[in-house]
Amino acid sequence: MKKLVTILFGIILCIPATKAQWRVNTIGTMPNNQALSIVVAEGRNDGVKRVYATTDTEIWEWTFNGTTWSSSLVVNGITPDLISLTAGQGRNDGNVRLYYTDWASGGKSYEASWNGSSWNVLTVGTVPSGWHSSGITVGKGRNDGINRVYTTGSYGVYEYSWNGSSWSMTNNVASNWSEMYGAIGNSRNDGVNRLLFSASCHWESTWTGSSYNTVGLSNCSSSQGADGVVIGDGRNDGVSRIYVNTELAGRIEYTWNGSGFTPVQVRQASQRGAIHMAALKADQKNRVYMGNAFVFNASSAGPIYEYEWNSSTSQWDSVGVVISAVSGATAFMDAGAGRNDDTLRLYAPDFSTGAIYEITAANPNFIGGPTTVIPEVADEAEVSVSPNPAKGRVKINVIESDQHDYTIRLFGLLGQEVLRVNAVNLSGEYVMDVSGITKGVYLLVLNNGSATYSQKLVIE
Repeated sequence: MKKLVTILFGIILCIPATKAQWRVNTIGTMPNNQALSIVVAEGRNDGVKRVYATTDTEIWEWTFNGTTWSSSLVVNGITPDLISLTAGQGRNDGNVRLYYTDWASGGKSYEASWNGSSWNVLTVGTVPSGWHSSGITVGKGRNDGINRVYTTGSYGVYEYSWNGSSWSMTNNVASNWSEMYGAIGNSRNDGVNRLLFSASCHWESTWTGSSYNTVGLSNCSSSQGADGVVIGDGRNDGVSRIYVNTELAGRIEYTWNGSGFTPVQVRQASQRGAIHMAALKADQKNRVYMGNAFVFNASSAGPIYEYEWNSSTSQWDSVGVVISAVSGATAFMDAGAGRNDDTLRLYAPDFSTGAIYEITAANPNFIGGPTTVIPEVADEAEVSVSPNPAKGRVKINVIESDQHDYTIRLFGLLGQEVLRVNAVNLSGEYVMDVSGITKGVYLLVLNNGSATYSQKLVIE
């Protein structure tokens, strides 16, 4: 369905820009003038994306109402220091939850769930040694279709699984010290997910069926001071690569060559920081965004840099500085449609001032996904919607061999849900009445519990 979205909005997306520009907005300031981790997610599972950010003792939720941003407390009273925050479907029940680690609580990690009126907090696990936990990642590290939670810290990398009633530690992935978040993805382009994490250098762990096999990337040195890692198609050529941030060796891209990893320098820098990949501009090309500040040190101010691959020169080009931190570190960052207007933006916290920055390209990328944490999306050809534009009724045709129960939702451009219907044992055509819906542009979302389909729908 992505092709349909591109066609519908092609006129808007293809406006040429003579100069790369960014609009930087401060959506608010965190309590105690301190901000550290950040994630954009549908934390309440109501179809509305929000921005979640942390101090070292609290998590706050920021919601855009169409005009202004407002904040509300999610969790407080956490023993300093709350280090890392992410979101995902850790329980494999279709619901997104928040996951975070507490550096000073003896290696604990937590899960926060919205119950419809308040947040419930549950301990995911405690590192056996009682030492620190720092990073946290949710993903399918074993390639068995099951999400698990992975934490990093002073005494290694640990895996936690939900058994239907509680969390339990199911594996000590590696004993390598690690101080930053990890990433899970198809790093070797062989269809196998692997876990990447940072320690004295960057490591890759592969599930063998009974345990994890961990190897270091090339140029691995204990003096690198490894930090952030991300996996993705940074060159926009259909090949997944690993992108890492190190304190002394700079920012490096690793490509699997069949027998080892080939490194390419993205940027030479002697500073720690996070790294992120996103398609923030209208050309829908992935670019790499790099923080230049030590994540846990407020005295180290650092800008966010943008880099893109130049296929003509076969090297990485600096596009420029996205944002300059005036007084504090902008280390962690996340991309998402935080305003629920289908505009992909970059969000970054300022550690020493507590400011939450919202960064929008002058020619932004308009996306069609209902959540930042993207579930498995089925092939475009399996679902069709007609007519589009629609008037009175719209036909939704689902082509699949098995029948499934679907929840069909319609969202306005501000993220508000305007219609919800349940289609039982759907396989074939479903006719939905939209005669009572105001004329306009909407996002149609279908979910069967394991896959999500989304498409722009115009109602006349």
